[in-house]
Amino acid sequence: MDEQARLLELLKELIARSGRTQREIERALGVGHGWLRLLLTGKSELKVRHIFDLAPLLGFTPAQFFHQAYPESEGREAEPVRPSVDDLLPADRQRRQLSARTRLEVREIFLAELAKLGMRPPEGEEG
Repeated sequence: MDEQARLLELLKELIARSGRTQREIERALGVGHGWLRLLLTGKSELKVRHIFDLAPLLGFTPAQFFHQAYPESEGREAEPVRPSVDDLLPADRQRRQLSARTRLEVREIFLAELAKLGMRPPEGEEG
């Protein structure tokens, strides 16, 4: 069985367990009649965004879906966790891509560290 067929089988099972009809799901998603049938029969390509759209309607999270689809095999060691700045903010991510809240949090941390060193700029110059 190919990968898409295997994922579609899992999705069909989750739909069946949800107790919702295909038409109810299509209406909730705002898609046309028959869209879900085309997806489940493989006539329409399954995409990750479909899982994200369907998950809340069917009572599971995307993480649960992918964990079920790709469980870790027994005896396989998990990759060591390497906490670093790169884990939180990849190096290729530009400042303009940060959310306003994240920029504010980084600024507050920076100002707090400057204050610890007695180097915090006077009010009005914190730019």
